Amino acid sequence: MSINDLIQEGNLNLCKAIRRIDWTRLSESEDQEKTLKSFLSKRIKGGIRRAIDKNRGDIRIPEHKLNEIRKDNGKDHKMVAMFFNSMFLSIDEKPKDDEESMIYQIADKSEPYNIGLLNIYLTGLLKKHLDDREYDVLRLSYGLDCEKHSANKIAEILNIEGSSAYVR
Repeated sequence: MSINDLIQEGNLNLCKAIRRIDWTRLSESEDQEKTLKSFLSKRIKGGIRRAIDKNRGDIRIPEHKLNEIRKDNGKDHKMVAMFFNSMFLSIDEKPKDDEESMIYQIADKSEPYNIGLLNIYLTGLLKKHLDDREYDVLRLSYGLDCEKHSANKIAEILNIEGSSAYVR
C-alpha cells in the first residue's frame, strides 16, 4: 500500500469513528478532549492496521500473531523484522547496501537461443503447413533466413500488384 492509501484509510476510519462516538459518555468525561483524542486515534490506527493486514499479499500472518508482535513492543527483533519484511519487501527488489536479495542469489541457468536453429525449425514448419506464396510472405515479413522487409518491398519481390499489395 502506498502512503496515499494509508492516509485515505485513516480519513475513512476517522469518519467511521465520528459516527460511533458516544456523546453522553463523552460529556460525562472529566477530560473530554483527551477522551475524544484517545477514542479517535484508536479507531484510526485500528482501521489502518486492518487495511494493511488485508492488503498484505499472498502470505497472510494470522491476527493473533500480529497482535503478539504488536504487544511485544519490538523486544523480539527477529519477529518484528519478519513482520515488516513480509509487508514491505519484494523478492525482486534490488538489495540495499547491506542486504541481499533472493533474486541475486539464484543463478541464471537459461541459455541464449540459437537463432540459426530456431530459423530452420520455423521455416520447416512454415513450408509444411503453408503454400509457397504464404511461406514467402511470412519469411520476408519476419526476416527468417533473410532481412525483414516492408509490405511494399514484399509485394515488389513477389510481384503482387494492385489492391492485394497490402500483404500484412
